[in-house]
Amino acid sequence: MLPNISGGDSQLTRHLWEDIGASNQFIIERLKAYAEERGWTKTELLGWDALEISLLHGHYRDCPPHVPQPLYKLWASGALQWSDEHGLELHSAALACLGCDDILRYRLWRGQMPLVLSTVNHIRLSICEALSQEYDRDWPLRWRDIEDEQLKQELGRDPNVCEFPELVSILERCAGAATRHRWHDLARKAKAMRNTIAHYRPVEFPMFQELWNMHQCAQQSLKGAAKRRIEI
Repeated sequence: MLPNISGGDSQLTRHLWEDIGASNQFIIERLKAYAEERGWTKTELLGWDALEISLLHGHYRDCPPHVPQPLYKLWASGALQWSDEHGLELHSAALACLGCDDILRYRLWRGQMPLVLSTVNHIRLSICEALSQEYDRDWPLRWRDIEDEQLKQELGRDPNVCEFPELVSILERCAGAATRHRWHDLARKAKAMRNTIAHYRPVEFPMFQELWNMHQCAQQSLKGAAKRRIEI
């Protein structure tokens, strides 16, 4: 998350380093404190047309950046930043100083999205693969009547394409008790996190940490069960 929040400001990275696992609102408060350290005030930033640039969302993408003349003071003060990916953007601490919490939450989401999406997809695949090992690869079709013919064919070819809605439904209603105990809560929480990030809302770190720990426990349980089968 830090690169999306701090941009090229290494001092801000150090300022947030110990707090990146705190709540999103606390991070925003830390950004306000950093703006004070830099000497930025809301009145001054507004006088430099900061509010206008905050709404542009990467319109200026020239390389090297072409800074419009009205924004020179923002650039000179360090309140304006540029990156290959996002072009010219207002510094996150300047956004906090202006009270633009909605844009800051978007930046938090932007930083979280690659990690969160890849993590929940990894969890989904690990559940699908575990079910295939335990019940053979036809488990999605054996446990639920799929009305969508195309999806039915895809699941028949590869059970790993089973998405969270079908996966959670199968684990709720059709799987054995031991399997439900091991995977259902994990799949349900991973689905909830995927839905949160897919609807452009940042997640809180404790939610992510809880899901990660649940996945680790489920994997350990699966390894223990496999070891007992081998010993028998």
